[in-house]
Amino acid sequence: MKLALRVLFLFVSMAHAAENKGFVVDGIVYVSITSHVLSLSSAAVVLKEMPSALLMRDGMFIRQDLVKDSAAKVQSPPLVRAENLATIVAAGDIIFSPRLLELYPGDSLKRIFDGIRPLVSSADFAFANLEGCVSERGKQRDKEFTFRAPPAVVQIISAAGFDGVNLANNHAGDYGKDALLDTIAYAKKAGLVALGAGKDNDDAWRSVFVSAGDLSVALNGFCDTPPGCFGAGWMRPGVAMLTDSWRKRVKALSQGHKDTVGIRVATVHWGVEKEFEPTDQQTEKGKFLLNSGFDAVIAHHPHRVQGIEVVGGKVIAYSLGNFAHTKGGDWADRTFLLSLRASSRGLVDGRVIPVKINSGMPQIASGQEAETILKRVRELSRKLGTAIDESGHFWIAQPYRVN
Repeated sequence: MKLALRVLFLFVSMAHAAENKGFVVDGIVYVSITSHVLSLSSAAVVLKEMPSALLMRDGMFIRQDLVKDSAAKVQSPPLVRAENLATIVAAGDIIFSPRLLELYPGDSLKRIFDGIRPLVSSADFAFANLEGCVSERGKQRDKEFTFRAPPAVVQIISAAGFDGVNLANNHAGDYGKDALLDTIAYAKKAGLVALGAGKDNDDAWRSVFVSAGDLSVALNGFCDTPPGCFGAGWMRPGVAMLTDSWRKRVKALSQGHKDTVGIRVATVHWGVEKEFEPTDQQTEKGKFLLNSGFDAVIAHHPHRVQGIEVVGGKVIAYSLGNFAHTKGGDWADRTFLLSLRASSRGLVDGRVIPVKINSGMPQIASGQEAETILKRVRELSRKLGTAIDESGHFWIAQPYRVN
């Protein structure tokens, strides 16, 4: 009987695939049988959209919610359609420090992103966190570290394949309001969307709507590292801050454009520098953002990698670490690109792509270096309940489960 059941499902699956009713994602065949959906993998067959979720292993049907192997639940393939997937790639801190500009004078700065350009350019939408001002104006604020770069740097970022930059961070106002407004203007002139900063508080909090393939994406940038952030106010340029009445504002964002937005992404500057694990404040605010309508929270600031947490079909990447930065050692030069795939149904899966920063230049890591970076991110994510496989892949969309 067990063998007959498996043969029957295999036969029906292949028959539907042959009739072009199926589709393939990462080698997993999905077929539709009337109103029910059958997903087929080498590990298990999962029935979805059924009165009860069943998992067939070794020919035996069992309730999926009774499976004790949590890794099996995470790895069960979710329902997706390959033709509707869009790819979003995110990077951590880009800092054009005086040291970096000294290392790469003139046109040599244009090659700083050569090592990651093919991958970033292949995404439907890619963004990073740009720390500091892009301007030739402004007065230096009284801070330990301040960053200002010439206007040419945003063209370099754009030429690397990036489509947007987050400006909601603790260096956006290093040279005052005029320099911040210049940064926004230069970014837009280079074809980049500028997130989390504006001429006043309403402007800084405004969602930016972009297309990633056929998918509509709403993005917001936020800063949560007071008092270093250059907070916007009434008729005052600055960045969107997760302080004061921020919860009310976040909930208001999710109310708009519900029928036209595929997914919502928040990029947040938060946490404690040089820490590998998120604070309680990070986890609480991150989950509030998810519960308020965002599908992904992608963060930076600690200058170290932190773990990834999948929460109910959504995701928080607590820190991507540095990306273009001259400080090395103690993991300041080990980071990763985060690649997410999504459909109009929401996020599907993600991949951690290890990156090594050499003399300020990010390069896709390989060999032992890649293994070291991925191992650390997997360990940190495992503590948060997220299973990432040895290739860096993890599921975000949830397998069907019965409560």
